[in-house]
Amino acid sequence: MTGTLRMPTFIVWFRNTPPTDSAIGDSTTIQNLLWGTTPPTQDGTSPYSTSTYYNEVSHGLMTVTGNVIRQGIRVSQSDTAASGGPSC
Repeated sequence: MTGTLRMPTFIVWFRNTPPTDSAIGDSTTIQNLLWGTTPPTQDGTSPYSTSTYYNEVSHGLMTVTGNVIRQGIRVSQSDTAASGGPSC
């Protein structure tokens, strides 16, 4: 596959997550972590963004990019239920 794939990215707030939570409230940080052209290495745990990963594994033939939609979506589940429960 070659070409450009553009992905919308929605911020999701779970029932038990306040919309002011700084981990999900900063759309610029999320944009850079997922779709940045420079690998996000602030904490050393993310050597690639989604964009840089697909660029590397496709040998530059595929561009995957996206935009974070700033307005979040509130869902009725808790984050624990969405992740499979506390035993996962």
